[in-house]
Amino acid sequence: MYLLSIAVISHERPEMLGEMLNSLNKISSKDMFEVYVCDNSVLKKDLIKEICDNYSTIGYFSDPGCSQRQNFINALKFSNSKFISFAHDDDYFNFTSKDINLIKEKLYNSKQDKIFYFRSISFSFNKPYFLYKFKGRISKPYSLGSFPFKLPVFPSIVYPKTKKFIELFNSYHENNFDCGKYSDIPFVESVLEMYKYRSSILAGFYIHIVHPLNDSSTTDYISRFKLILHTFRKINFLQYPKFILVILIHTTKLILKKLF
Repeated sequence: MYLLSIAVISHERPEMLGEMLNSLNKISSKDMFEVYVCDNSVLKKDLIKEICDNYSTIGYFSDPGCSQRQNFINALKFSNSKFISFAHDDDYFNFTSKDINLIKEKLYNSKQDKIFYFRSISFSFNKPYFLYKFKGRISKPYSLGSFPFKLPVFPSIVYPKTKKFIELFNSYHENNFDCGKYSDIPFVESVLEMYKYRSSILAGFYIHIVHPLNDSSTTDYISRFKLILHTFRKINFLQYPKFILVILIHTTKLILKKLF
């Protein structure tokens, strides 16, 4: 069994997948680490396979045309590790040799009683180029940090692959858990609740890229509204006034930004 699986969720973006795999080539060649691509591409599946074939230490699993949800399920089933992370094909990691050794030491000594996460930074193809860097502690409830966003980016999170995590993961998917816009936040929140919000930072960086072809470049207002309602259900009523004020201020800033 490996110590950590990094599963790259891939869909029709071979040119960006290459950047991600380049960033993982160093860690994939080390013992105790498993890196593989789970791809559901149809139009560019041959190109995806061709890119993956260039990396002898990186695995490849293809299920053409399957749903995004099934792609995540395949990624979990394919892993053989103590911990797992679900990376996106259009981002990349930054690891030094020292980082890899620190990751190995920290995970090896873990009792699988918490989640881990890599430091994460968000960049954009357009101005402003630098968007976000997670600072401070994870909010309680986790969804409280979603508006305005002040959370670790979803793919930077590393989960203990325990029986109770697998059961929670499968439960979400069996109940039509949507892997789309903002749906990752309630899922991560459930995992954190399961581990009583215990978490720790790993060495290295996850670089999140916002570009015209990914979900982060657009706003799904219905999903955003549903997430706000979810947060209201999670917080104490005494927190309502402050949360409403934050929503109003942040919404006003977004409107002014679009106007000017």
